[in-house]
Amino acid sequence: MELSALLLCIIIVLLNAYESEAITSNRDKNRIRDTFGINMNVDLVHYTGYSVLNGVYEKARKSKSGKNIIQVQRTNGTELISAMANDLRKLLKKKHNAVRRLVDTLESHSKTINWGSVQPADAPEFSYYNVEYMNKKPDEIDEQYEPQRKSLQLTPDDRFLNRPVNFSRSVVQVPFDVYSRRSDVLRDANWTRILDEKFKKNLENDPSLKWQYFGTTAGLLRFYPPFQWKMYSDSDRPNVYDCRMKPWYTKAATFPKDMIILVDSSGSMEGLKKWVASHIVQALVDTLGDNDFFNILTYSDVVEYVEPCFDGTLVRADGGNKGKLMESLRHIQPKSVADLSSALEAAFNLTLKFHSTNSGSGCYSSVVIITDGATYDYQDLMDRYNNLTDRQIRVFSYLVGSDTSYMESVRDIACNNDGFFQQVLSRNDIKEKVLRYLTVMNRPQAIQEDHHTAWTKPYYDQTYLDYGFGLVSTVSAPAYVRRSSGSGKTLGGVAATDVPIDHMLNVMPIHRTGVNGYAFVVTNNGYVVAHPKLETFFTKMYHSGTLSIKPNYNSIDIDALEGAAVNETIRTSILANTIGRTEYRKAIIPLDSWKRFILVRGRYYFSSVDQEKFPFHVGAFLPDLYGKQKLELSKSYKIRKSSRLSVEKNCTRVDWSLPYKYPAIEDVSREDLACGILANQTIWLPDTWRYCYPRNESVAKSGKSMSQLELIKTYLFQQQKSNISIECDLEMVNLVLVDVFITSALEVYWNDYPSGEYGVVVVFSISSSGVQRRRWQSVYRAEYKQNILNVLTGFGRQSYPSFYRRTVAYKPNAASTPCLYTLIKTGINRTDILVSKALRRNGLVYAVSGMVISAENFTDKFWNDANSSTCSRNPNAYLCYLIDDNGILLLSNTDSWKYDAGKSIAEVDGQLTRVLLDAGYFTVVNLYDRSSVCQVARYGKGGEDHNGALSNLPNPFRSAIGYLTFWTMEFASLLSRLSIVSIWTHITSLTTTQATFKARENGFTIHYDVCDAKYKVLSVNTENLADFQRVDIGKNCTRFISIKQVQASNLFFVTTQNCETMDCYCSYPTQPYMMDREELKYILCVYMKLN
Repeated sequence: MELSALLLCIIIVLLNAYESEAITSNRDKNRIRDTFGINMNVDLVHYTGYSVLNGVYEKARKSKSGKNIIQVQRTNGTELISAMANDLRKLLKKKHNAVRRLVDTLESHSKTINWGSVQPADAPEFSYYNVEYMNKKPDEIDEQYEPQRKSLQLTPDDRFLNRPVNFSRSVVQVPFDVYSRRSDVLRDANWTRILDEKFKKNLENDPSLKWQYFGTTAGLLRFYPPFQWKMYSDSDRPNVYDCRMKPWYTKAATFPKDMIILVDSSGSMEGLKKWVASHIVQALVDTLGDNDFFNILTYSDVVEYVEPCFDGTLVRADGGNKGKLMESLRHIQPKSVADLSSALEAAFNLTLKFHSTNSGSGCYSSVVIITDGATYDYQDLMDRYNNLTDRQIRVFSYLVGSDTSYMESVRDIACNNDGFFQQVLSRNDIKEKVLRYLTVMNRPQAIQEDHHTAWTKPYYDQTYLDYGFGLVSTVSAPAYVRRSSGSGKTLGGVAATDVPIDHMLNVMPIHRTGVNGYAFVVTNNGYVVAHPKLETFFTKMYHSGTLSIKPNYNSIDIDALEGAAVNETIRTSILANTIGRTEYRKAIIPLDSWKRFILVRGRYYFSSVDQEKFPFHVGAFLPDLYGKQKLELSKSYKIRKSSRLSVEKNCTRVDWSLPYKYPAIEDVSREDLACGILANQTIWLPDTWRYCYPRNESVAKSGKSMSQLELIKTYLFQQQKSNISIECDLEMVNLVLVDVFITSALEVYWNDYPSGEYGVVVVFSISSSGVQRRRWQSVYRAEYKQNILNVLTGFGRQSYPSFYRRTVAYKPNAASTPCLYTLIKTGINRTDILVSKALRRNGLVYAVSGMVISAENFTDKFWNDANSSTCSRNPNAYLCYLIDDNGILLLSNTDSWKYDAGKSIAEVDGQLTRVLLDAGYFTVVNLYDRSSVCQVARYGKGGEDHNGALSNLPNPFRSAIGYLTFWTMEFASLLSRLSIVSIWTHITSLTTTQATFKARENGFTIHYDVCDAKYKVLSVNTENLADFQRVDIGKNCTRFISIKQVQASNLFFVTTQNCETMDCYCSYPTQPYMMDREELKYILCVYMKLN
């Protein structure tokens, strides 16, 4: 009883102090503004225990005895970004070393192989595990593949997303269009078996390691651990995956390169030849990556760039540029005669010009010719240009068609200039023959035995009908072999492993950036690897809720996400410096699906991970004021690895009443803080944050089912007796412990002061460490309760719930902390009000307290305080609206207010919005989404072909009749040139590329495109508010309008005359002010230069 009485006295004193400070003497003049705002503020302080919690934090920070539990420290952004870069470097080095061990194993083993010995195809050593036939029944496969049909028990494993796997051996995958019993495939299946033991050893050394694999020049892929590939839901569709076409393979197989592709567009290239040539170009382009530069030119009697916007330059081979060039190539029409001499001159001139400005890859240069004939080898022209540069320019040539009369000339053009020649007879030849150029480009690397490590942009692994580990980056390195005595080494293949982007974020202290701060990772080309604003999925327009991966999702430039927010570039600063920071600037951060935003003043910090080895840079945005300070546990209270409690019985002696006796909080011990997490069962931590993670295999297998709270408890008390290993971020864990202990004061307070009868649904507190306590005031329906929980627990990978972020960002410099009101959807036709208030001290935010109040009770409270002759609950001569700082309507006195709640005032009263904008009371803030997806066309059922982007891949039936198709189409091509069968030109056109992509939805073919989108959001100008004013709205017609801010809140009370009761004509009173999403249209070349 004495404890409760003491606590009540403290609360009364704090509440009286707050009320006397908050209530102004202007109550009579501003009844609505002052009475309602202050009453709600007092209610929140009373029901949530705001003052009690604030008092405990202050006592812990500064006790009379000088024994402070917590202390405030300045955040050093440079030290933080250096720590992030260092932690990421350690992780990347571990993965890099795992790949190098695979390479070393293969190269050492290759020296023991007699490459000249060819065994029969049915020899025992050529019997291997082919994933295509794994666990198949004998009658399900052709007899010739019986040696590749193996049974392998697969068991789900949490470390690999519960996919059924097997750790005893690796298995092999071969593309369906590569004969799996071909001699070079069998040879590679045999000599790469040595990797099995190294795969196992790598995983033993690093239990967090994911898929390991090795792809050979023959197209064979050996991977570990094995699983059953499920690239398509239709089991009859072929496995088209070819490792040699993937960026992780091509980036490791060659150095960065500049490539100019010359495509013969003379009249003889009509029909099938045009079709084959286009697919050769597509195969070439598919081997290029972000470090490569290229362009495509066509030549007949004139030389033309296929895309005029790229005239006179080479462009980076990212997804957008490749897609646009391939799209433009589709529209080229063969004509006239070929002038290869002019085309070569244009290609060499472009190369020399590009290199003169030190642009491009800085490594290899090549010219690729795709033609059906050439009259001579043009060597004199080649020699003349080669004498003008010290860079080697390789020339590759592809002869299209069966005509051999020009073969020698076309071959000599390539062979005399360090290149390679191939004749392409049919579509089935294209991939194998195009890929051979990689071996030629690799020769200098093989001679030098250069094992440069390549890292891909992030991408989704979709080999199991899901998105795998989410975004991953693959690290790879080449392995070289000498296949005959006296010959030089050649490329044997590429070893690799996947690194989930989540793992990169996990090892970095990203949560130390605090509320409204965040960390991000970019490549050496400025493309975003990880960023809280990066959205890689979009919702299909005609499939509600169906998500699809955005095209070019991994080619988003950092300036597209950050530049629009600060109206300038930060890309150059990040990439040009090893470590640095920007000046302070204001950033616009969109929230709630682009319906709201916060304006945050802050500074960017950035650092390279390792410019020599790892092509990544890390960055962080830290807000000013509250982002410059952090809470830290005092040294004597910190839990360290050496001071962890080993058994729970140590907690039995702790005085559990200490958290409630906050005047005596200075008596707390380290054990009190640690043991508090065991005594308090009402706390919640976000599992999207990473406080701790399991290290050893036994915990890794069960760690997915352990919450972060359970992991912390295990780390502190149970590791020794359970023989498990958990790693934790001790800075975060220590903050959790002190927040759990301090917020315990709320439990007894909430017991003594129930608030359900006042319409409060739930009260809560969320500390900066993520610790959340809440008390429900009654028993509610599960669905209703869950809708509220979705709002309260809306933590992201490195972010707080939206309302928390807005509460902290709203007027951080205000003399007294305001309440922030948020309308939340709690049912199909129900909305309630969340009221929140930050606990601050000189900018530092301890926590956010709040409550959810029912809409009915909130409405009653408002009209009880606001009812007047001017504005009453029932519609009269005046319309009254209560909106928030982004113009979102909370309530009004109109008949439709329940339907309108949650809408922008611009939708409800367009004329009023226009007047408020014209008068300067409102401002429209434009938010830009630089990675949006737009619908560009929609065709009816059967109105278009329905092939997707993969339709250019061959299928087994086409393989069987490939040559027959070729000669049939050759004849049709001849007829088309005689204008008899022009339909073949349409049939042989290229399929949709990444520039525009298709999706089948509800029987319709929808064409989408990557685009920019603009969202308009209202913002109230708090410095320009006014009492009643008369505004002209039409001929001889004026309308009274008033807007006032509700005291101590983000709410604004708008009053205006009701048009229906006015004597004059009130034109367009309900026409909405358009705030719809707008797709930005650019003049094509201007847009490309902007990006």
